[in-house]
Amino acid sequence: MKILFPFSIIIVLTFFCSSCIKKECRLAGFPEFELPVTLSPALDTFKIGDTMSISSIFEDVVYERASGQWYRLENINFFPQTIIRKLDTISEIHRLSDYVDVLIEPIYDYSLFNYSSGNQTLVGEYLYANNTYSLAYKIIPKKKGLFYLTHGSDIWVLGEGQEFEGQCCKKNTIDAYCKMNGGGDNNVDFLLQSPDTSYAVYIYPRRETKFHNFGGYAFYVTE
Repeated sequence: MKILFPFSIIIVLTFFCSSCIKKECRLAGFPEFELPVTLSPALDTFKIGDTMSISSIFEDVVYERASGQWYRLENINFFPQTIIRKLDTISEIHRLSDYVDVLIEPIYDYSLFNYSSGNQTLVGEYLYANNTYSLAYKIIPKKKGLFYLTHGSDIWVLGEGQEFEGQCCKKNTIDAYCKMNGGGDNNVDFLLQSPDTSYAVYIYPRRETKFHNFGGYAFYVTE
């Protein structure tokens, strides 16, 4: 038994590795892809009735942060989600349609979703065609105040088991960060003006990971 036990461990490890590591393995660990997002016009203050355009359009060869390399991602569902929170109030419930009207072309699978908690966001998926991912929509503010929008990806939570060329192990969950307006400031300092101190205490000190990685953008709406 003293001889067989180590060999049994080797057999198990060999089986695990052979079932996970692929011949074309280039990227070990957990991939962290970067998705571009644009909000325009990039103002700090809008008026009720103004139109804000949000788009995320990129080719399927996508930059991966940890390795600094580019990988072809074919027909991946990134599980995009748009959230709008009202910063000038203290509330755990945020319903996107209470703050803005939404205009989405019918070619996109992106729509309002109501959670049992009472929150409401936009969810769906990118259109993938001709080696390009695209998602575009417009929002029209209808309530004044201070707001915090994020266009992020839930692929880390919902996208397990998706594969791409160069991936070492499909068991490694894919993550994706949304880079708003080329990594601009996006009015992140407005978080400090919220009466809800969690934004100043928790999110602002970690603004790179908690704000910018989720395609964050803060703005005022006036009458």
